[in-house]
Amino acid sequence: MSSTFKDKLKNSLMPNGWLHAAPNSSALNPHEQWIVALGSFTWSYLGDYVNAFESEDDASTCAAALEQWWGVSDTDSYRQRAQGLISQGQRSEFQPLVDLISDFRSVASNISGIRKLKVGFFPTSIVSYYYKQSNTSFKASMKDLGMGSQELTEMLMMCSGYGEGDDFGEFLEDFAQVKSALAWDAVRVVHMSSLAYSAGYVSRGEAMQYSSQLKSQVEETYTDWRNAAAGYVLGAWLWDRTDTRLDNISRTTSMLLKDPESLVNQVAFK
Repeated sequence: MSSTFKDKLKNSLMPNGWLHAAPNSSALNPHEQWIVALGSFTWSYLGDYVNAFESEDDASTCAAALEQWWGVSDTDSYRQRAQGLISQGQRSEFQPLVDLISDFRSVASNISGIRKLKVGFFPTSIVSYYYKQSNTSFKASMKDLGMGSQELTEMLMMCSGYGEGDDFGEFLEDFAQVKSALAWDAVRVVHMSSLAYSAGYVSRGEAMQYSSQLKSQVEETYTDWRNAAAGYVLGAWLWDRTDTRLDNISRTTSMLLKDPESLVNQVAFK
């Protein structure tokens, strides 16, 4: 854990001792509460406020983060970048992977009896078993996804429950019900908009307006906050399949869902 993250966690901690709450946050109307609840998926991981739209960091720090993470340096570049996430983002790019993982999890979670015992001894056999049940082939998946044999096998093993999937925490069981990585894009719009407002590039109203653009799609795509959280975690992993990062994102998102004081437990999803 970085020293910056540690410093952010020292004060104003929520009851679970980790999630960071603003001690004097601005009053939020019901719509804003929903937006902040969505943004809290990533703010819990970054150690920023999970109950406020504005960042804990000062304007110069937020501006530096926008430049480093997004290539955003002013109002116009923010608007362009935000609109890109809203209209396209990475959800279309990730969709074939999301479909594969969702289908794979449906098969993997229903293995029982002798087959389950065999997979326990020979974990990678779950991949060949899946493709025997599937309408496609391993080679076809390699071609469609642009992956080599080892990369595809390792990715599926991470999602199998028999490999190193512990880094997904409790979300592994949810992936069968995840139909899109839209939440990943939607959360990033909120995060970037919060930084743009905190950096002084746009008004709070404009930042909220951009943050709201995907709200109806998120509500249509997911059943509840947990399903949206699983979509976010899966999208975050597909963007950067780093074990330590995945473990931290899964852990902090899970803590957010379990904390009765968090907005995801205070605000109706739809």
